[in-house]
Amino acid sequence: MCLEIEPAGRLATAFHDDGAYCVDDTAWGAVALVTEWEPDGRVANQFERVWGFPIEGAVDTPWGRELERIFR
Repeated sequence: MCLEIEPAGRLATAFHDDGAYCVDDTAWGAVALVTEWEPDGRVANQFERVWGFPIEGAVDTPWGRELERIFR
């Protein structure tokens, strides 16, 4: 799978190597990633600090397109 950005490649690799628990209860065509709190704070906040964009949000972004590719 050809991906545009590094965090998407890391997510795809983790899903491939470790698996994921996928459910279909968003009631529409959406992707939701559940993150946790760690001693250093919320993973979603750490993600934005490291990669420069939020883990949640805009669909028409490189990250949003990558999530679509991974889950498709």
